[in-house]
Amino acid sequence: MNPKELIQNHVIRQVYLSNAEIAEIFPPRFDYENACMSIEGREFHADLDEASGNYFWWEAISIEVLLKTDVKAADLNNESHQLVSTARQAWFDCAQANKIAPERLAVCDSNRFEVLEVWLVSDWFYNKLGCQDESVAIWKGLPLWGRTSTGFPIEREEVIELIARF
Repeated sequence: MNPKELIQNHVIRQVYLSNAEIAEIFPPRFDYENACMSIEGREFHADLDEASGNYFWWEAISIEVLLKTDVKAADLNNESHQLVSTARQAWFDCAQANKIAPERLAVCDSNRFEVLEVWLVSDWFYNKLGCQDESVAIWKGLPLWGRTSTGFPIEREEVIELIARF
């Protein structure tokens, strides 16, 4: 199925809601893929391992550490972490390994998704979008997708192209 067919078969129509209604239906979500988080004086990142297509987290080494030791020694302290399938899972692994409450990862407003458009979608598509960590919600019994981008055709959304391939 190509992206255009996917949209024709599974995206029913745009739903126009007030900003207050959108905020109520779609609570703020953390942008796990583009996050850099400073917590308790430590800086953490999650990155994509392009060779495997999986994610991992790492703690940044401060310049003070680099000045005190050579880069090789610093790299030994900054061990590689397990690869996981989503950036979200990498962040939750980071929180667990560093004894940080997971909800503290979502405190930075600059790392939040903002829902810009709301679309009524099929149940099948709702489930597929949810598996891709998209903003989805059931509102008044209706499956909704909260699109976090605007200004270009839906069939060009990365998530749409990904779902259409499989």
